[in-house]
Amino acid sequence: VNVERAAQALGRGVALPAKGPLSPAMLGYDPSVTQAPYDLRLARESAARAGGNPNLTLRLVHNNTTPFDVDLASSIRVDLRQIGITVQLLGKPGFAEMVKAVQTREGDMFMYSWHIRSPHPERLLHPLFHSKSSATSNLTQYTNPKLDRLLDDAIMAPQGPAQDKLYSQIQKTIVDDAPMVFLYHSTRMAAYADHAALLGKEDEA
Repeated sequence: VNVERAAQALGRGVALPAKGPLSPAMLGYDPSVTQAPYDLRLARESAARAGGNPNLTLRLVHNNTTPFDVDLASSIRVDLRQIGITVQLLGKPGFAEMVKAVQTREGDMFMYSWHIRSPHPERLLHPLFHSKSSATSNLTQYTNPKLDRLLDDAIMAPQGPAQDKLYSQIQKTIVDDAPMVFLYHSTRMAAYADHAALLGKEDEA
């Protein structure tokens, strides 16, 4: 999946290509940890070694009410077509409907987003990757006992270098296991007017 192209072209300036589970705005973010880069040749070779089925079709569940997600799902379909995989898009009329479809295993893949209002990494990492969340928000049902221990240790550690080291290990473990492809981090934009400056210009006129 060409994450860089999808985020920059489809995100229209408000999506940052993801390298891993945490965005640069999060505490404990380690810029040296990065998921595998886009490499079409290597992807084709990997598919061939796996004995890929030339008629393989996978269903991708996504939220059909978010234009960016709709565009992104189409982009993923194009990317996977290049290695011989046909993707059938299963758009759902809302986030709740999308989650329900994933929980009932209606599709083979899904697009999932997680929004938090603070820079604290445990609010994202525990719901998405801890095995205790596998019955709820950990929709991939990803389980790694080593990661569970690291997550539990990190949340108990005081904020600072020791905690940062734990979160670096956590990010590396998740990226190495690759339970998902990390697509983008949203950024917020706001428009404002400097009324004082505008009034000054009116006075000058």
